[in-house]
Amino acid sequence: MNIHSSVRGLDRGAQLAYHIRMIKLMVVAGIVAMGVHPRVSVLPADIERGRQNVQRFEWAAKYLADQRAAADKWVAMSDEQIRATVPPVGSVFAYGFSGCPTCGASWPTWGAGMASLDNPGKVTCPKCKRVFPDADHPDTGTGWRDPKSGKTHYLVGCYNAYASMEITLHALPQLATSYAITGDSKYAHAAAVLYDRLADLYPTSTVGSIDYPDGAHNTGRLERPQYQVARVLPYLVDALDLLYDSPEFAAPSASGKGSIREHVENDVIRDGGKYCYDMVMTGKMGLTNGQADYVRGALVAGMMLDEKPWIECAISGPYCIYNFLDNCLDRDGQYYETSTGYSEHCLTLYNDTADMLANLRTPEHPNGVDLYSHPKLRKAFSASFFDLDCFGHSPRFGDWGPDTGVVTSIQRFAHTPYILSEFGCAHASSDAARNYWSAVREFVCEGDVATRRAASGWKNWLLWHAEPIGKSAASVDFEPHAVLGGRGIVTLRSGEGAKGRAALLRYGPSLNHGHLDDLNLNYFALGRELTYDLGYALGSADVQVGWSKATASHNLVVVNEKSQLQQPGGGGSAYFYVDRTPVRATEASSEASYSSEGVKTYRRTLAQIDVPGGGSYLVDIFRVVGGAQHDLMWHFLGKLGAVTGATLGPVQEKGSLAGPEYDWGKRLGPAGYLIDRGNQPEYWNPPPGNGYGFLCDVRRASDLKPECRATWAVSPDSRDTVSLTLLPEPGCELVTAHAPGISPSAQQADYAILRRKGADLASAFVSIVDASESSPAVLSAKRLECEGGDVIGVEIRAATSTDYVFSSTSPSLVVFGTAAGKIKFDGRFGFLRVASGKIDRAVLVGGTVLGPISSSKAEFAGRVIDVDCKTAKLTLDGSVESPTESIIYLSRGSYSHSSPYRVKSIEGKVVTLDGDFAIGRGMVGDAKPSAPDAIANVVPLPRAIIVGRKASGYYRGKQIVNDRTGAASTIIDIDDDQRTIHVTDPAKFAAGDSFTIYDVQRGDTFAVPAIVEK
Repeated sequence: MNIHSSVRGLDRGAQLAYHIRMIKLMVVAGIVAMGVHPRVSVLPADIERGRQNVQRFEWAAKYLADQRAAADKWVAMSDEQIRATVPPVGSVFAYGFSGCPTCGASWPTWGAGMASLDNPGKVTCPKCKRVFPDADHPDTGTGWRDPKSGKTHYLVGCYNAYASMEITLHALPQLATSYAITGDSKYAHAAAVLYDRLADLYPTSTVGSIDYPDGAHNTGRLERPQYQVARVLPYLVDALDLLYDSPEFAAPSASGKGSIREHVENDVIRDGGKYCYDMVMTGKMGLTNGQADYVRGALVAGMMLDEKPWIECAISGPYCIYNFLDNCLDRDGQYYETSTGYSEHCLTLYNDTADMLANLRTPEHPNGVDLYSHPKLRKAFSASFFDLDCFGHSPRFGDWGPDTGVVTSIQRFAHTPYILSEFGCAHASSDAARNYWSAVREFVCEGDVATRRAASGWKNWLLWHAEPIGKSAASVDFEPHAVLGGRGIVTLRSGEGAKGRAALLRYGPSLNHGHLDDLNLNYFALGRELTYDLGYALGSADVQVGWSKATASHNLVVVNEKSQLQQPGGGGSAYFYVDRTPVRATEASSEASYSSEGVKTYRRTLAQIDVPGGGSYLVDIFRVVGGAQHDLMWHFLGKLGAVTGATLGPVQEKGSLAGPEYDWGKRLGPAGYLIDRGNQPEYWNPPPGNGYGFLCDVRRASDLKPECRATWAVSPDSRDTVSLTLLPEPGCELVTAHAPGISPSAQQADYAILRRKGADLASAFVSIVDASESSPAVLSAKRLECEGGDVIGVEIRAATSTDYVFSSTSPSLVVFGTAAGKIKFDGRFGFLRVASGKIDRAVLVGGTVLGPISSSKAEFAGRVIDVDCKTAKLTLDGSVESPTESIIYLSRGSYSHSSPYRVKSIEGKVVTLDGDFAIGRGMVGDAKPSAPDAIANVVPLPRAIIVGRKASGYYRGKQIVNDRTGAASTIIDIDDDQRTIHVTDPAKFAAGDSFTIYDVQRGDTFAVPAIVEK
């Protein structure tokens, strides 16, 4: 019987009263559903699944046994012993950045490996083994100040941080899991005693780690500063959620604040949740990973406590998860912050939010919220990882630790995309979605899901959610893409497995957590990252601010001894990409990176060329026009040995490349701070502020031969070498120097620097990088002279062939004289291989002539006459032939950069592209705009600022469309507040209107360079 049929005969008033009663019943039912525990990361059905998994999976049984063994140690303690493990109210917490007060060694963070709950208040230096505090270094809890250095060592604070983490990240989850599976109240009792005492401490510890940068003015909870509060809060919520209905938590709290459950809810979960929610609503963090943390913290507490505003801030409003996905993920699923480490971290934050929202059960969202079907999130959780893969290495650009490891065998498996695929399988909302995520999981695990699952570090989640593994009805294949236009990356790949070689060119823009290194090169060969990006550890440390982040520490050209990005703007454009064995090549520029120095050209052309018999070498052409000094910086993993083609002078006795007064490279202390730095503030940039003061042991050579070579021994355990061949222009000086890594214990770096000086300088640096297991493949190299034109030609002689590389930024017909005879060239890029006196291979890009080959067109170019954003289709004013590489380059004079897109298909003049054209979404707020041409947008647009928080110009000239009316305007620019949008017609937008910013519009120009080969 249809229950609603019985009211059809009632009058309208009675029907209305009936429906109101039904709505009330549904609301009450929703509230009742929200009253069930657990309900955040684990639901009641998951408890039963967890118990089943212990019976059917060996890994689950072992995991539970390990959890119970650890929990039993707490159960064996008396209540007083349990309470005594919690640091007292008023305790100080510390990272331990000051290191050992005796031997000066850097210490692990938060007392890791230095402390034990069996020895309260004490830490042991891992190097000198001295136990602190002691008679010489007394610490009553607020630290010991060294009278000589003025530095405070928070000895007890390190122990307190260790104890806090043992309790929050280990003890409480172990006890909660053991109780949820077994139902044994002994685990709940120990957890209740521990949690009750922790609730006394939690709301009073409002600073976080005292030695975090600006610690005296910092906020946080326990040892966690700022948004890191939200990294611990989910552990605390999940533990209480599993323990919630235990009678032990209904017992009176020793604090006198009601029951233990009420004490914990109010003084831990509500306190932490309110802190996170309040921080979200300040908007200070924009849409960064830190803001994603805060949103996660508000959501997890909100779902636990039925706090609707905290829940809704993750679903609607300026800082909701949809705005993160729309504005922080690009068309390739790449995350916006210029750091692979932070990118991966933030994707796990998005996943935590997606996981919780899938479990949400409220009247507004009775079936939860499905984010695992979001197109961008799908790409981000799968293809994005493989698109960055460099034969087993994840590239180190921006803020992430250095990679000095060696890969000896290649596995497709990567842990983060694997576990994300498990979440996708668990929360799939349809059979099609389940098949997709199952196929992703099979691909990542190379078919062996069971083994990967058993080895996973996520058993705390898998225990509750893992289902028996079935064969997917779908399949996927994430072959890495070379061109990532949204992020500004091109990767040249050659070979397979551990012997594969990859050259990654990042042309920007450099956004949050990036370094000042547009057009930097990361090169991978011999199983290693040979270019050894110095990386990141502590963001406020002198070595990070003054050296690792500086332009000079990277592999590129420094102009006028200044770091890049001193003025607004940044990032650049790609011009071509070609992959035709044996050559892969690309070209990109980023003039905005050095607008402060009046640079007109800042462009890099890169080619990776395979040699017969295996291996390959790089040809690098770096053009710079503008400025008075150009320093081409090179460094590689290992030790610089022989240098030929130049006679180096003696080692400079004092100082550094910055002058005799600076020797920062020899004064690195704990955590990357300089020894004897005095009272300099956090984030101090040591003078002269360009990193040159870290380049020590300087040697110079000014009389250079046409070919110079420097060789690095990669490792003392192998014969691996990197040979750098430089083909200097007249007036060059060669400088070598030694520099520190990111910490005193990190590997150091040896630099070779090719320097040119002159008024209104124009340079075209040519370098060849040859990585070898025994002897270099490149025997010799030289520049070629041409008849007319400003074109670069290089001859590279190997054992069985001679290669020729040609490059021009303004193609015109020129003739080169070579050992193989005269060669005509008119194009952007050309490659010839001569073997046994004959041309064996020829590849021409964007040109009409290269020796024996020719093309009737240099490129297919024209204008876009129509755009279908829903289907990603462009209608062009002319036909186009897409080469195998299938890249179309879209631009407009008012744009700050070109946009390369992968071509999916061509039907006459209609081109279908791979990617979403939307690059930003926002909403107009109620506030009065700050300027007559402005829109008061309330959603941060993170690509609007470069690293250093200057305006990027990224959205300049792009089309902005009112989602309600369809009316469009053009963006003039976006302010560095990331919200204020200046447009040509602001009257088309009213308060409450949402809008979309598109990357492509009618009238854009397109170009597809022609590629011909022989």
